[in-house]
Amino acid sequence: ESDDSESDDNGDFEIFEDYAPSDYEPFRDPQSIESIDDDRFLWILIWIMSFWTRFNITEFATEALIKFMKLVLTEIRDDDFKDFPNSMFLTKKTLGIKDRFQHFHYL
Repeated sequence: ESDDSESDDNGDFEIFEDYAPSDYEPFRDPQSIESIDDDRFLWILIWIMSFWTRFNITEFATEALIKFMKLVLTEIRDDDFKDFPNSMFLTKKTLGIKDRFQHFHYL
């Protein structure tokens, strides 16, 4: 009878609940991947956004840098850079950057 009780005790240790997250595919919107026609200042915007992420500066400071660049570019080339964005929102829109959040629900 001791063999049965030992096997029951060992069986309790084999119960396992799977707490691993379910498989998911990150959201990718094919319509958001567009080619930007006006690339005269695209490299400047990409550099500013890279600088923002690399040095972890605030969004407020990054927006000030964007506004400063617009001021400099319009002073130098007048109307050539009138379409250069003057806010973080317009910069993200120009580059096609969108905030995408993945929600997980646990039952």
